[in-house]
Amino acid sequence: MSLDLDSGRVPLTDPAHAELAGRILIHSAQVSPGPLARELSVLLKGPATLTLAKDNVVPFRVVNGRVYHSGLELHFPELTVRTSGSVGMDGSLSLVAEMPVPPKWLGSSKLARAVAGQTIRLPVGGTLSRPRIDEKALRAASARFARDATEKVLQQELDGKLKKEAENGLKKLFRRK
Repeated sequence: MSLDLDSGRVPLTDPAHAELAGRILIHSAQVSPGPLARELSVLLKGPATLTLAKDNVVPFRVVNGRVYHSGLELHFPELTVRTSGSVGMDGSLSLVAEMPVPPKWLGSSKLARAVAGQTIRLPVGGTLSRPRIDEKALRAASARFARDATEKVLQQELDGKLKKEAENGLKKLFRRK
């Protein structure tokens, strides 16, 4: 890892009130599965193994007892999760995990293919030792993807039928007699 500081102030008598800003460059890192990785792996229905993106530049700032970051990439076996948000010096979490719809959720149906490539944004709260994905946001995302997929499939079916009807109508109109 490399650290590039833009500014910094750390009161020696009260380090919790430090103010720092800069970027961390993660050259390469293997991560053991901690509580957040385990929480995400349950959601992803897969193993908790992950790596950090190579040469991932993560902007950060430390202010008011919290470390804010954006763009931290966690590579799971089937997809990449990008996090942003903050971690408090007290261990509290206020993150957003952003990822494509997990492949294991999709299967191979028309509905599944309709949502492939879409992104889920899930709030993660709790603490470093007990992170919690926002269940309400997860249910809302699931419902939104089901609705969007159904609309897309129905639109594709309707477009296909309208096209076929138009082609048949043109054939009838220009048929030789």
